[in-house]
Amino acid sequence: MRTIPRVRWASFALALTILVPSQLAIADGKSKRSISECTSFDQKDRDAEDGVDLSVQNNCSVAVSCHIKWDLTCAPESKKHRSRKSEAHSFALDSDNGITLTASAARCGDDSWSIDDISWACEPQKD
Repeated sequence: MRTIPRVRWASFALALTILVPSQLAIADGKSKRSISECTSFDQKDRDAEDGVDLSVQNNCSVAVSCHIKWDLTCAPESKKHRSRKSEAHSFALDSDNGITLTASAARCGDDSWSIDDISWACEPQKD
């Protein structure tokens, strides 16, 4: 019989953790948004066919710190000449600001290339 009160208490505690923060945000007149709701990523092939433009936009009301990385593979179809290199950049974006980085394939010369495994993340900038 002792498990029933514990289960009720656990259910009550769970309900409080879910409802109270959202009700406090509504009472303050502020809705809390996550960084993922106000930052965005886009990629576009370059007209010169020498890489890909990678853009991150910060529409948040706070500055963010971001990190973007990708892999460049030269001669992806070749077993002998294939080479792969990972590249990464970290940067800060003020509120309502954006940046475009170029994932360049220039190091591949005349070989074919591919850019893949692109990932990005942003978080509120630490003071």
